[in-house]
Amino acid sequence: MSHDIKIGDVFVETWGYDQTNVDFFEVIRTMPKTVEIVRIRAEEVGVGHDVKLVPKLGHSIGQRRRKLVQFQDVNRNKVGPREEKLEPFLAMTSYSTAFLWDGKSAYHDTIAAGYPGH
Repeated sequence: MSHDIKIGDVFVETWGYDQTNVDFFEVIRTMPKTVEIVRIRAEEVGVGHDVKLVPKLGHSIGQRRRKLVQFQDVNRNKVGPREEKLEPFLAMTSYSTAFLWDGKSAYHDTIAAGYPGH
């Protein structure tokens, strides 16, 4: 299945066991079934315990990576009649997945925010 992801689109990956870590990836090349991405910096917005992250476009901090674009039905757990709606995602590791960024800031835990043991 092909995708309609464009250069400049951003994927967000959240992961962690006892804390929430957030990484952003910018699409720098597209192919019919894959995309090439690079991790980009994030900047904090908000204050105190309400600090969230947004991507800092164009500020890469990693190696290029090629990932297969996969799809999941976002209505798969809906009860009753439903319309199939497929959402693209990237399997990043055995424990994390990246989804297209919705333009909203992402919550994360930080040591500075007062979360002991992280």
